[in-house]
Amino acid sequence: MVGPIQNPPARPALTQRNRGQRFSLDLAASVAYDEAETAVRIQDISESGVALLGEPPALTNEQFLDLHIEGHKRLQGRVVRQFAGGYAMQFDGDTGPAISEQELADFRKKAASGG
Repeated sequence: MVGPIQNPPARPALTQRNRGQRFSLDLAASVAYDEAETAVRIQDISESGVALLGEPPALTNEQFLDLHIEGHKRLQGRVVRQFAGGYAMQFDGDTGPAISEQELADFRKKAASGG
């Protein structure tokens, strides 16, 4: 005889720390890929990734990108998802966060001052 169906154990909820704390930021940037470059706007940013507004032609998931934010270092990463009007990029950071706490603090100051 088969027993009652049991629900699988619940997965632990992702904490803000797991995903990296995100905050909104309206800032101009540029993205280089496949020998092309295009202007984008940053929608939000965290130590592990960024949401960008703009739709470069022929962009695919896993596409390698080089992000340049004026006055900051270049950040490399890959497209992890696309959404209406933009896409999300996960920074390459095998040895830890791609953006330091100080850089995030600088971005927060820019966001608070209107960019």
